[in-house]
Amino acid sequence: MKHFKSLIGPFFAAALAVLTLFSAVSCSQNPDLGWRQSDCSAYVTPGQYKGLVYTQRIPAPVTDSDVDSYVRKVLEENSSVETVTTGNFMPGDEVRMDFEGKSGETTEIKFSGYITVLGTKGFFDDFVGGLSALYDMPVSPTVELKLTYRPDAAESKAGRTLDFTLSVAGVKRYHNAVLDDAFVKEHGGFENVDAYLAFVRSSLEASRREECASQESDELWRQVVRASTVVSYPNGAVGEYEAFFKEYFLNSSAKAGLSPEDYSRLFFGVDKTDSAANAELLVKQDLVLYRIAAIEGFSVSADEYSAYASETAREKQISVEQLEAQFTQVQIKKSILFSKVLRLIKDSASPVAAPSENVPSDDLTQPVTSEQVLTSEQPLTSEQVQTAQ
Repeated sequence: MKHFKSLIGPFFAAALAVLTLFSAVSCSQNPDLGWRQSDCSAYVTPGQYKGLVYTQRIPAPVTDSDVDSYVRKVLEENSSVETVTTGNFMPGDEVRMDFEGKSGETTEIKFSGYITVLGTKGFFDDFVGGLSALYDMPVSPTVELKLTYRPDAAESKAGRTLDFTLSVAGVKRYHNAVLDDAFVKEHGGFENVDAYLAFVRSSLEASRREECASQESDELWRQVVRASTVVSYPNGAVGEYEAFFKEYFLNSSAKAGLSPEDYSRLFFGVDKTDSAANAELLVKQDLVLYRIAAIEGFSVSADEYSAYASETAREKQISVEQLEAQFTQVQIKKSILFSKVLRLIKDSASPVAAPSENVPSDDLTQPVTSEQVLTSEQPLTSEQVQTAQ
């Protein structure tokens, strides 16, 4: 069983979105390896970063339906699995099978390794009733079905009947956990269900507030970066990021079975050829960050580092040693600096109410951040991408 408290994950600070989360790569002769430790005055002139205006975000209220939906997912995550060998098939059963559909002696359809959950959409929806006929049949290694194509199927198929042989390799039945006092006490340390539901609601409310605050900070940071001017890029810096993007898209697209172009377009909304522009923008963000930190005299003390590393490791549910194995101390310090700079920018800014129509999108090119690509082994969902930007 999964510990359901961990499913309400802490909302990571926007600072992590600009971390340089990979080892330095020398992509040119005589690269400037010390620019991240400099005040960056030779490279960038920051735009206005105090007294800005941003659109105030109001978090949507958490409804009973939101709480119920979340709890339902928790119970599903803590479900138990039964291997079914007797009794009838039931809706919700996960069935693994090979099947063959014949018209007379002619095989028209054949498939191996098909997995479906009975009652959900799938291949057999093209037939009247789909696999619902299984509900009156006992679980068996071999099942014979006579299925007729739906009237709205392709003209060549509509109304035709096929004889199917299903070779059932296995049936799994999932039993969701029951939300009761014993469950919440054992897995969350809550006194009763009411206490747990109150925790879920307050956690969802906090998450929405934090998400709105992050979006506000993101809007302000984009304003600052857009208004800043790069005098020159540190030698080798852009190539360092660009090489990373190319390697990432090549490796990740291969894992997903897609071309690099399709992968970057599908999961990040950018073309692979945009890696140079993305790299330049990421370097620009770094330069602006370090320059403002230098102007404001921001630094990171040992105590600040220790507290931040401990809290971040706790949120990620790993040890500080594991955190520092993933991200170097320089990278973690950079995240702390970014938090300080964002706080300064936000504290000096003024909120304005959102217009009734949609807020125009920022014309600043949105880069694919290294935080996005290094924290997901699987292709990112649109929600993950939105959170990480």
